Amino acid sequence: MADNVLQDPVVVTRDAAWFALVQQALPEAILVFDGEGRFLDANPWACQMLGYTRAELLAKAIIDIELDLDLPAAKARWQRLQAGKEQVAIGRHRRKDGSVFLVEVRFALLVHNGQRAFAAVVRDVTERTVLEQSLAESRVLLAKQLVAAEAGLRSRDAFLGMINHEFRTPLHQIQGSIDLLRSATSDEARATWLPIMEAAAERLLQQIDQSLEVVGLMSGSARLNDGVFAPITVLQASCAKLAQFAADKHVDVELIVSDDLRRYVRGDETRLGHALVNYLQNAIAFSQGRKVTVSTRIVAEDMDEVFIRFMVHDDGNGLSAAEKDKLFAAFVQGDDGLQRSHGGLGIGLFLTKEIARLMDGQAGVDSEPGDGCTFWFTARFKWAD
Repeated sequence: MADNVLQDPVVVTRDAAWFALVQQALPEAILVFDGEGRFLDANPWACQMLGYTRAELLAKAIIDIELDLDLPAAKARWQRLQAGKEQVAIGRHRRKDGSVFLVEVRFALLVHNGQRAFAAVVRDVTERTVLEQSLAESRVLLAKQLVAAEAGLRSRDAFLGMINHEFRTPLHQIQGSIDLLRSATSDEARATWLPIMEAAAERLLQQIDQSLEVVGLMSGSARLNDGVFAPITVLQASCAKLAQFAADKHVDVELIVSDDLRRYVRGDETRLGHALVNYLQNAIAFSQGRKVTVSTRIVAEDMDEVFIRFMVHDDGNGLSAAEKDKLFAAFVQGDDGLQRSHGGLGIGLFLTKEIARLMDGQAGVDSEPGDGCTFWFTARFKWAD
C-alpha cells in the first residue's frame, strides 16, 4: 500500500493493521486507487468478486476492470470524482474470467499532506437491477391490465344493458301477440300473429343460448362434444337456417365447398354450426353488395386429422384496423349502444373465436375499408372413416 499517500510513517504500521482488520471484517468489496486510477490496495472481498489475487489487482488499474470509461458520462464522472464531488456511480465491471456484472460504487476522497487517493466500496447489483427492472415491467403490465379491466367492466355493463334490451323486445312481441290472439275472432288473424310469436320465441331462445355459451366459455367449463358428421352437411344446414333471413335482406348466399368435406369427421357438430351461423348472420346483416359467399379450404391433413379453414365473405363497407382490433373481444362490439340498427347481442364473433380455440384453431377477419370483410376461423377434426 502507498504509505506516503495516506499516513505518516510513524503511525502507518498501527493504522494499517487496524485498516486490515476492518477490511477483513466487513463483507464489502473495497478498492483503493490513486489519482491515475492505479490500484493501491484491495481487500479479500474485492479479490473474490473480481476473481483476482491481491497481487494481480495491485498490478492493474481501473481501466482493466471497468468497461464504460470511454463513454462521455464516465469521463465526466471521473472528473467529478477527482474534484471530490462524486459519491455514487453505477457501472459495469469485468471479472478475470471475462464475465461482466453491474456494480454500484460508493467513493470517498482521501487527502493527506497534499496527496490524494480514493477508496471505493463496490457492490454487485446485477440481481437487484434485474429485480428492479422486472418490478418496473410488472408495474407497467399491471397498469395496462387495470386499464383493460376497467374497460372490460364498462363493456360488461353495456353488454348487460344490451341483454336487458334484447331480451325484452321479443318478450314484448310474444306478450303482445298473445293479447291479440285472445281478441282474435278469425283463423286468418291467428295465422298472422302465430308466426310473429314463433319468430320472437326463436330469437329469444337463440339469445339465451348465446348468453349461456358465453358464461360457459369464459368460466372454462365448456367442453366439446364428440360426434360423427360430414362438414358439408353442417355448412348446408347453417345456410338453410338463415335462408329466410337472407331473403328478407335480399341477400344471395353462395356455398362453395370441396368434395373432401363430404367425408365424415369426429368433432362437435353443434358448436361448428353455431360458429358458422354467427359469421353468416353477421355477414347477411351487414352486406351491402347483396351477396355473401361461404367457402372452405383444407389447410392441412394426414391419415388421422384434418385442419379446415371456414370463410364467410360479405360485400359490406369493410373495417378499419381499429375496428378489427376490438371486434372479437368479450363484451365489446363494433356497433355499441341500444339503438343498433341490426339488433342482436353482438357476441357472435366472440363466441366463434372461443369455439375455434376449443377446436385447436383461431379466428380472424381480413378486411379493408370499402372492400368488404372475410371472416374466417380454423378447426381441427379427426377423420372418422
